[in-house]
Amino acid sequence: FFFNNNNNQCLFNNNIMHLLGYNMCHLLIKSQAFLWHQIRCIMGILLLVGQGKEKPEIFLDLFDIEVCPRKPQYSLAHEVPLNLFHCDYDDVEWFYDDEELLLTIKTLQKDWTFNAVK
Repeated sequence: FFFNNNNNQCLFNNNIMHLLGYNMCHLLIKSQAFLWHQIRCIMGILLLVGQGKEKPEIFLDLFDIEVCPRKPQYSLAHEVPLNLFHCDYDDVEWFYDDEELLLTIKTLQKDWTFNAVK
């Protein structure tokens, strides 16, 4: 575990030195809530750690308000390769309009087709 606090978890595999330039890294983060920019901040700093520009302990420093009393000034990771893969919502009954559902599916298929041929 990289980070474990209450129900929040962040798992990682530290055996990535063998990866080629075309491989992907997969970071699984579980929590009760996330903000898009929060994940981009985390990934931006992880990329700096991977490049050797920050030490891995930087996260412990960032969680310590005595060491880091203000928001740090790091660049956000680019949003394109970051994907929200799965969400769970407990005890929620979804109501949707059939016509809106079809429109949503058509729009997503159109977007997927457009991006697949790029």
